[in-house]
Amino acid sequence: MAASSFYKNGEYELAGKRLTSGELQTVYRGLHKKFPQLLLVEDPFAEHDFAAFAKYQAANPLVTCIGDDLTTTNKATLQKAITKDAVTGIIIKPNQIGTLSDTLATMQLAYEHNVRCIVSHRSGETMDDFIADLAFGTKCFGLKAGAPTMPERAAKYERLLAIMSTHE
Repeated sequence: MAASSFYKNGEYELAGKRLTSGELQTVYRGLHKKFPQLLLVEDPFAEHDFAAFAKYQAANPLVTCIGDDLTTTNKATLQKAITKDAVTGIIIKPNQIGTLSDTLATMQLAYEHNVRCIVSHRSGETMDDFIADLAFGTKCFGLKAGAPTMPERAAKYERLLAIMSTHE
């Protein structure tokens, strides 16, 4: 959803309408009724709206509610999200927190609380395919690398395939 991208002045601007977090919850409820196969949602609310994330998660216990802007691969922020029952998944971006040690500490906390980790690429991509190794080596729930239409993205999938072919 990336709701921080359409959050302005305390409201969500969606399809020409201004919505409160409660009204946006109603929109999501309609989406879930129409598309019951919707099982993962990333950043359904603005990056600091832990309360709305928690309400969403409580109303949709079968959906993996993923924090990205909310958690920013940060152990302290993830702990806050866990304490508030705001997420059941987290996007992991190693260069977002700055060090691999901090990244792994955040992932460890996530695993201790049954929060699914999805290792992700960042904008401004390079040919570095390390995130495929990180995702596989830490037994992540997923790898988010975008559509393999650009060489920088395809490199991640090619590396993952190479890793998997040696572990069959």
